[in-house]
Amino acid sequence: MIDGGTYLFAIGVATQSPASLDALEVPESFEPVRGIIAEGLVAFVSTYRGPAIEDLPQNELTARLLMNQMVIEQLMPAGTLLPVRLGTVMDDDDAVISLLRTSGALLRTTCDVYAAKVEIGIAATWHLQEILAQVALDPEVMAAKSVAMTVPAAAHAEAAISVGKLVEAKLHERRSTLEQVVLTHLQPFADDVQFNAVVSDELICNIALLIDHHSVDQIDQVLYRLDAEFEGQYDFRRVGPLPPYSFATVHMHQIDSIEIDRARAILDLPHHFDEPAVLAQYRELALKRHPDAQGAGPSAAKEFEELTKARATLVSLCQHPSDHGFDPTSRVVLASIERSIGRD
Repeated sequence: MIDGGTYLFAIGVATQSPASLDALEVPESFEPVRGIIAEGLVAFVSTYRGPAIEDLPQNELTARLLMNQMVIEQLMPAGTLLPVRLGTVMDDDDAVISLLRTSGALLRTTCDVYAAKVEIGIAATWHLQEILAQVALDPEVMAAKSVAMTVPAAAHAEAAISVGKLVEAKLHERRSTLEQVVLTHLQPFADDVQFNAVVSDELICNIALLIDHHSVDQIDQVLYRLDAEFEGQYDFRRVGPLPPYSFATVHMHQIDSIEIDRARAILDLPHHFDEPAVLAQYRELALKRHPDAQGAGPSAAKEFEELTKARATLVSLCQHPSDHGFDPTSRVVLASIERSIGRD
């Protein structure tokens, strides 16, 4: 549990000096937002007193997420920002300065890569009951229902499940087709695309686009055209502009040589490795150890978490090649730039 420290919201270039920091609203457990400058970078922070993010109940976690996003997004007019992972707290301001010095090259390079870029979220929904009514008229579904009505009573449950799976497959097919149509229209404006989870039956697609900030109006025009093309049958919504949450979030890693050896063992890597080797090995093992993988046991979630942590540790290390030789008794905090997992 964290008693207190310096809470990080975002990192940008040191030319950013928004005049409205005092106006940013934060909970009582936070002090006003301020900037810490070092190595040509500025970290937007607040002094924090309270529990670690993993110790918060769900309602407070949701409120913290919204507050965190509100602060970062109000800082956006100042320039390019790299959001920091939700709940990141360092010991004090000196630790933040040390981080900016240790990882300054990586952070400056990443700021350059994402300069003038913003994230746009695209969500499309449909009216589920109307879509289900259309699917019910599909010849294959109608045939399956007819067969289900003629089976013996003992087989009714199994037949009904079979029809339900067919309807689900038809919905998935329609959703995939519509998602591809949306992407075909929008992808020309995007430097990168991230597919996020579709968390409800009403949601068709949930896509994050990395675009030039001047292209926001063009995205809106595309959505208007899609709405007209489908005659209002689907609802299209743009979220943002946002910082590049899905593409470049700053993660902190405290690393020592013992932890490096453990991470190598988890990923089954030799003493000498590079970032592509780490990522390739992670992808191979993740397919086998994911909690949803066939035959996954009760400890799969914990093992997958350890695998993901090992990947982050070694990727961070690869991005700071001068720091490979650590004293086992010391701990160094490094930054890494992480992309969200998204949807498979």
